[in-house]
Amino acid sequence: MMRVNLKVPFAEKDSAKALGAKWDAAKKLWYIVDKADLSPYSQWIDQKVATSAAPQASTEKTSFAKPLPKLAGVDYGEPPWDVTEHDIILK
Repeated sequence: MMRVNLKVPFAEKDSAKALGAKWDAAKKLWYIVDKADLSPYSQWIDQKVATSAAPQASTEKTSFAKPLPKLAGVDYGEPPWDVTEHDIILK
């Protein structure tokens, strides 16, 4: 579920509601959920948030592995397996 918060001025609340925006009474703001086309809401979306919320393809591999320590001058190099975020134990 992808939620996008909107900055809707009070005078434009009826327009946002007509487009399907919902009111979050606790946060006192309008929002939309799971809309493929955000263009009708673009005037109310913070562009920094919209850019970061958009899925971006990445060809770069993320590594969560810490480098192995050098003991007695031996360089162990990289581990022979791929470490994923699920392999990391958070304490």
